Amino acid sequence: MPPRPIYNKKRVLQQAKELAEKQNGVFNMSDIIALLPCGRATFYALIPQDSPEMQELRDIIEANIIKTKAAIRGKLYTNGKDTGLIALYKMIATKEEREAISMVNTDITTKGQSINRYEEVDLDCLSEDEQQQLINISLKIEDANKG
Repeated sequence: MPPRPIYNKKRVLQQAKELAEKQNGVFNMSDIIALLPCGRATFYALIPQDSPEMQELRDIIEANIIKTKAAIRGKLYTNGKDTGLIALYKMIATKEEREAISMVNTDITTKGQSINRYEEVDLDCLSEDEQQQLINISLKIEDANKG
């Protein structure tokens, strides 16, 4: 079994910074890690999440995102619609930006309230045929939800 490589923190950090600054399309930490010679676990062992070095990398990524979004907006302004640019913009946009360019925005939050309403129903007022129809419908719904 070949010996495992030993990675130098300064060298890995320098490589990560260069990739983040020079490589097009680097919009998250996973993009950087995928291009480095070390694996994810090694990267995070050398550069912990709460370290100043990690914040420096995040700042570079954020600058990339801002620069790319500005370029996309400029191209969309001059060229009109371009589906690829809009898709890329949605990928790197904030939640508010995505909502602003989305054709449909549905708020499905419930503010802690259940979206399922269950009410007691007195089935005694139904005939036996109606009760059986209701049972059959319920069974069909259950089957559909299972599949």
